[in-house]
Amino acid sequence: MSDDQQVTAAPGEGAPGSVLPPRLTLPEVTPDPARPAWQVVHAIASGFADAAGVFVLEELLGGGHPPGRAAGADLARVVVRRLAAESAAGGQLASRAAFPPGEVIAFAGRSPYARCLHDRTPVIFARPDGATLRHVTPAARTALGRYTSFLAAPMMTRGSAIGLLVLARGPGAPGFGGTDTHTAADLAARAGAAIAGSLALMRHQSVAEALRPPRPAVSRVVPHRLEIAGRCLPAAGYRTALALPQATLATCAYAVIDPGRQSCVIATAGHLPPVLAMPDGTTRVLGLPGGQSLGVGLASYGQAGVKLVPGTILALYTDGLVETRIRPFDQGIRALRSALTRQHRHLDATCEHLITSLAEHREDDVTVVLARIPPGPAAASA
Repeated sequence: MSDDQQVTAAPGEGAPGSVLPPRLTLPEVTPDPARPAWQVVHAIASGFADAAGVFVLEELLGGGHPPGRAAGADLARVVVRRLAAESAAGGQLASRAAFPPGEVIAFAGRSPYARCLHDRTPVIFARPDGATLRHVTPAARTALGRYTSFLAAPMMTRGSAIGLLVLARGPGAPGFGGTDTHTAADLAARAGAAIAGSLALMRHQSVAEALRPPRPAVSRVVPHRLEIAGRCLPAAGYRTALALPQATLATCAYAVIDPGRQSCVIATAGHLPPVLAMPDGTTRVLGLPGGQSLGVGLASYGQAGVKLVPGTILALYTDGLVETRIRPFDQGIRALRSALTRQHRHLDATCEHLITSLAEHREDDVTVVLARIPPGPAAASA
């Protein structure tokens, strides 16, 4: 049976034995959208469902607006960020291992998750679609296999979908039915209202930060035997934020370069991978240990050591440089690698070239930082 055959519209009658959740009391609105998300999943996973997860549209965390409604052949993939997930059996700690908060997921347009957002209505399905299962981790696939009934409900506010609430039940509970969809829709609406309030407060704080006197985007203090250049530009015609407000979800790439040892240690938190451009014109994307985004709770982060021979450029960048509405980030990274294959005498000029060639119209904020141990006698004697 295909994945589409496993997805059904919500029926009109609920299954006998359905369990109502405790009354959901929404928390005080704060600039941290993860806070109401955790309270929602904790309330739901204690009886109404065996597991629950809350996802928000990724573009809203950057200050964007909810997308318009799509239908039919125009169904597009949906990119969301998991704010919280909890299971009745393992609680938060067990859920974090398989479903880490802050993880960014792209659901295929025909998946039940995307359909509930496109159609603005709850969707019941027996198992996740094949594309979703192929892209999640083995631990997540194992965890999802324990459940036999799923329900995805859009979180709506003022007629727009801002994310979704996903519920799951195991074989010991009745499958989701029509009555459950009404309850889930109400829960999703309450959760959506709280998270929308958090997003609004987050944007307001960003605007307040943006009105402060600007600071240099990249420090001009260059360590001995190291070249550094960078640019930080707002989206063209969109909003700008010069600093992230407290408790905001954020990605990060952190690099420590030792010119004397010609080495670099790098760690990332939910960030796109750095790119190395070697003096011979070859490039490679660094494979680094994964880590959840900052602002979603306590976490540990791995690091990787990289040999940085003189003349090699280390490129750090945000998704605004490589991703647009019509260009996925993997294609953008290939374009970045291509642009870095040419000879680069001055890193400042290279930054300008990267922005003009890859992000001329800037649909999102763009940050790019380039670092290089300069070739020559100084590097050779280090």
